[in-house]
Amino acid sequence: MARWPTRRRGGSASRTAGPRQQILLRLYDWSEWSRQVFLGVQGFVHSRPNWQLHVITGPPAVSNNVGTIKWDGILTHVPSDISATGRMLREGRTKIVSFTALPHKTLLKLPTVRVNEPAMARTIGQHLLSGGFRRFAYCPVAWKYPCVDYRAKAVLEFARSVDCTCDMEQQTGTTISAEDRSITRWLLRLEKPVGIFAWNMPEAVRIVRLCLAAHIAVPQQVAVVSWDDDPLLAVSISPSVSGAVVPAERLGYEAATLLDRLLDGGTPPREPIIVEPSGLLHVRQSSDVSTIADRDVHLAVQYIQEHAAHPLGVKQLVSELQISRSKLERDFHRVTGKTMNQMIVAAHLDLAKQLLVATRWPLDRLAKSAGFGSKQHFHRTFRRVEGMTPALYRRQFRA
Repeated sequence: MARWPTRRRGGSASRTAGPRQQILLRLYDWSEWSRQVFLGVQGFVHSRPNWQLHVITGPPAVSNNVGTIKWDGILTHVPSDISATGRMLREGRTKIVSFTALPHKTLLKLPTVRVNEPAMARTIGQHLLSGGFRRFAYCPVAWKYPCVDYRAKAVLEFARSVDCTCDMEQQTGTTISAEDRSITRWLLRLEKPVGIFAWNMPEAVRIVRLCLAAHIAVPQQVAVVSWDDDPLLAVSISPSVSGAVVPAERLGYEAATLLDRLLDGGTPPREPIIVEPSGLLHVRQSSDVSTIADRDVHLAVQYIQEHAAHPLGVKQLVSELQISRSKLERDFHRVTGKTMNQMIVAAHLDLAKQLLVATRWPLDRLAKSAGFGSKQHFHRTFRRVEGMTPALYRRQFRA
């Protein structure tokens, strides 16, 4: 998989004035993910005064509108615009870049920018594992065309890597109500407890709603995590829905960068350009670790999360909870798959990553606020676990 050198915003000098290039950004809707992609594309367009950006949103029925203008370039994640896309490809003048994780099988050779889906699957999967879930399931979005689902592949690969089972939902309904019935039957059939990877936040909210209607306890029997995060939609239902942080703005920026290279006569990359995620996940009620059956382990995990901003050791944890250390260590590893020290370090790092992205604090202040105590200890631990320095992580993932 190709990893293209990132172009800094502002890019090269403005080009010679001339006819403006007509650029289409094709989005399915105005979800939070789509808005972030748009911001990324727009950020690149600011350095290209010769680009005239148009945005078309809507389901595949609007694909007829795609061919009404002689586009110089198209950025798209709507892989069902097959007829219009195929016609423009045959004509050869329009440059097209795809950024979908669900491409049509006939368009797999399009120049592509994608998020590292296996890394996203690991972020969600490790979170579910830490909550005691050893069975997984994946619920895709229902598309009525032959496609390749890279998220499904990533979930299956992760499940195999940790020796866990994974059930894949196959929607059979032709209407929304029929799809709901199909998903409900699947939810009832799943062996529980189970952690579900949902394609996106609307699908995750749908799963939670159907679980409640079928009297399936969330998160005690079914934990649900969305592949992306939409904070407003996530809290539109109770229990609220957990979501992973997708680098959608970065995805849009890199897709626009690739299109610009193609318009300049560059050779299309042979492999997709991969955008790395930050590894952050916003935990809400739908996957809260209170699902852990072992009360002592649950209390220990809860204490670690609540005290991530302060220095914490296993001895202090055991003392505060007044629990036998040897028994807790055995139960903790059996339930979560991690040692208590590993969980403590992970909690500190999760908080540190959030602060690196959300603030401009100097590293010494950030280290203390994330419970590391010293800048040196923070830097050493972060580099050992994450494979990069805190400063590099901030540069790479800060919007």
